[in-house]
Amino acid sequence: MKYLKYIFGIQLFLGAIWCFYYSALKIGFILLALASIILVPLIYGLLKKKISGFKAGCLIFSVFFIGLSWAGISYLCYLLAPVDTNIVAVKDNKISVYAFEQSLISATQTCFNSYDKAFSKDIKYQDEQCSLISDAKKSCNSAQQEVDEIIIQNSSNKELISLLNEAKSDAKSSLQAWESFFSFYNNQCISKNSAMNPTEVKLQLVSAAKNMYLMNMKIKKAKSIS
Repeated sequence: MKYLKYIFGIQLFLGAIWCFYYSALKIGFILLALASIILVPLIYGLLKKKISGFKAGCLIFSVFFIGLSWAGISYLCYLLAPVDTNIVAVKDNKISVYAFEQSLISATQTCFNSYDKAFSKDIKYQDEQCSLISDAKKSCNSAQQEVDEIIIQNSSNKELISLLNEAKSDAKSSLQAWESFFSFYNNQCISKNSAMNPTEVKLQLVSAAKNMYLMNMKIKKAKSIS
């Protein structure tokens, strides 16, 4: 469980970096603060073995100060940057990010909403829950093929194409993690003696949530540059 906590802290740190990259600064700072609460004691303990506790504390403080200063200066530069009022004619076929987003939502929504249904507090009987878990597993499996079939229009905007392809990849990775997550419970429904590895189950859940988040962030970034 201790290592799972540190893995979760690393996931939060990576999520913070993605937020800063996609200009979601408020969410980025929140994720960074949560990651720091988890990881700073570990980093401090490791540094303390190499150098004194005072030096370790000063080093961690210096890194945080430099990082916050850089973030603050970058944000001020963004606020004070001159606005480009020139209108450039677009000769390329414009990709509809909205249409892509709707196709992705249509393909993944059933799977992504399955957790709340399968583990609802309103479920009274185990057979009913097992049936919902089985349906969730199947929907997450079929959704992967639907995501593969989503077509991205050709465009000279390579950054936009890359973001949409990455969003598809993140969506598929999330669907695979959800399918694995539901498979653990489905196997237990089929065989009452089937034991689950709690750490592996939680890792699949974290992976599914992380990739859903990355998918949404990349679509948001794609909208901002389209």
